[in-house]
Amino acid sequence: KYFCYSEKNIVIGSDEVPAVTVQLLASANSADKKKVVCDYKYYYLLVTNTSSSPNMVDVVVNVEGTEKESSLKGGGFAVVGPFSPNSNADASTVLEDKVEYSWTDRVTGCESKNYMTVNFVKRPTVSIIANGGGLKDSYDSKVEVCDGAVVDLSFDYSSTSGADVANVLWSYGSNTNKTESIQITANMLQPSLLYNLNVTDVNGCEADMETLKVNVVASPKFTAWLSSQDKGVCEGGTDSLIVSDNNNLGNAYTYSAYVYDAVANDVIGSPIPGKEMEKSEPVLDENGKQEMDENGTPKVDVKKYYLFELSNLNESLSYKVEAKSNSATECTSSMIVTTKVNKLPVLDIKMTNTTTKKSGIGHDENGKFPAVCQNDQVQFVISNTTADPSVSTTYKLRRVTANAFHDKYSLVTASGTGEGTTDKLTIDKSHRYEITATTSLGCEVVAYVHRAT
Repeated sequence: KYFCYSEKNIVIGSDEVPAVTVQLLASANSADKKKVVCDYKYYYLLVTNTSSSPNMVDVVVNVEGTEKESSLKGGGFAVVGPFSPNSNADASTVLEDKVEYSWTDRVTGCESKNYMTVNFVKRPTVSIIANGGGLKDSYDSKVEVCDGAVVDLSFDYSSTSGADVANVLWSYGSNTNKTESIQITANMLQPSLLYNLNVTDVNGCEADMETLKVNVVASPKFTAWLSSQDKGVCEGGTDSLIVSDNNNLGNAYTYSAYVYDAVANDVIGSPIPGKEMEKSEPVLDENGKQEMDENGTPKVDVKKYYLFELSNLNESLSYKVEAKSNSATECTSSMIVTTKVNKLPVLDIKMTNTTTKKSGIGHDENGKFPAVCQNDQVQFVISNTTADPSVSTTYKLRRVTANAFHDKYSLVTASGTGEGTTDKLTIDKSHRYEITATTSLGCEVVAYVHRAT
């Protein structure tokens, strides 16, 4: 048998399959590429034909049933969208969109498809936190703050994606601030003010804007002063701390007073007892003259004050007076008042015998000086050992021996610790003398000395 055959070479060619990529965009800007998208924002997809073929390629992008078409030459791209995050699912449980994209070369008929997932994250949550000594109440995004109180505003931040904070913006009135916390001082000139907080995380997701309304509540207004005014009191004396609300105590504040340590900036010990007091005061006309009623009787006003008695004062002390409103907010305000305690004279008394010219004679612990001869003349030399240069002391000397009172006083004044020398006294017999020392600040002591012949 014979077998006949022939040969033919067949060449099978292949066309390039176009390559298409899809990338996530946060906006219609092709450069705004993202890895995730916020769950409340629309997003876009960047479709790119990466092949070098000049053939036109038709691309169909399907996102959860929503299709977008585009035609691209090699190297060309298109932005398709917008797409709503998880438009076909419950965004509270499903945090992704499935994307299917397919393409076909119009010339060669070559086609392919691919898949990707768009992940989206929930927006972060924030809440404003207010801290401060004058913060009284917080409810329904409102706080009440006492006038003059300093309050710090910060925020609590939470992110289910774990994304950090990227940007913070506070806005209030015409002001803005980009710090994570702000400090405000409550002022009745702005009794109500809104504070808005915007926070963005590193994914570009913004929390819902938080708003806090700050209402300023008036703090007590009062004045406090000492009855001694600037003059002060003498050692061991008593002063009165007087408080007025300029409304005859009609504002119904609760008052308290404490000894105050300025160095420690704190009160010391228990509160000082206080009480209400009434005081009749003359009614004066615009010229400062006493007004009279129709019967010619001086007009008076009965004024109410709150009084704290400060007794046995031996040193200058500061006192903190607090007033608390009896409203629901219980705002407080305070004043610092400082007493002035003036030293009592501490006398140094010497005697000079002007007859014998002997000077600087001292007395014993009972105030007795050594005897002198009858009819000798003596002078007492007195000084106040506690006086500063600005204080002068007046010394008044009189003889107080029984049945031998002097009608005349010997009066002499000395400045500071300087010495005052009395008139000459003729010693006819043993006598007892009284020396009254009064400072220019009104502090007085009485000393007795004895002179024997």
